Amino acid sequence: MSTTEDRPRIGDFARPTNPRRGTKGTVQTEAETGSSVKENEEEKKEEANLPPPTDREKEAENRISLYKEMQDHLKPITDYKAYLKELEIDEDEAAQIVDDLLMKGYYEERFNLSKKVAVTLRTREQRDTIRLQVALQVQRPLYNETMDEIITRYNMAASLVSFGRETFAFPKTADLDKVASDLFDKRLEHVERLAAPVFSRLSILLAKFDRKVSAVMRDGVAENF
Repeated sequence: MSTTEDRPRIGDFARPTNPRRGTKGTVQTEAETGSSVKENEEEKKEEANLPPPTDREKEAENRISLYKEMQDHLKPITDYKAYLKELEIDEDEAAQIVDDLLMKGYYEERFNLSKKVAVTLRTREQRDTIRLQVALQVQRPLYNETMDEIITRYNMAASLVSFGRETFAFPKTADLDKVASDLFDKRLEHVERLAAPVFSRLSILLAKFDRKVSAVMRDGVAENF
């Protein structure tokens, strides 16, 4: 039974309004709603006014992405057939890559640049990696673009077996580093004389070639051949 205190009085606006049925908590007033909308608009304005990421921040993001990719590649493959199929790598081709790397010490593959010109690439040796590291330490590139160009140029020279009708010699395992360096310098000289569009095309082929070999030699795949 309601008392006179519970009854609303005409002209008395001091009492708070009861919440609507079916709702929890207090009803948001019109002033509070407007304040919330205003805060959201201010947050959007602040986000829009944020400065673009710096080169150092971009580099940090790239390193994190690369680290995650490396961690993913460290995980062993349980179903290697499905893995190779996903990457569009034939099982026989994968087996040939593994055999060549283990028995010959390198793997070569021929690519067509046009109907008349083809290029042959091969995997690199550990001394090619050391040579590249020394070059980066000596040259100390200031920008990522410069560093990427040096890496691509050196890797291309270390992998270039033939270009068109021209064939390049590679050192034997027992050859001294001086012989290997002289042969590398000849290939590097050829790479540096390439037209810029041809160099870009070769860099794409080299990246695909390296990606294929790395995928085949990934933990959990090579052991199945």
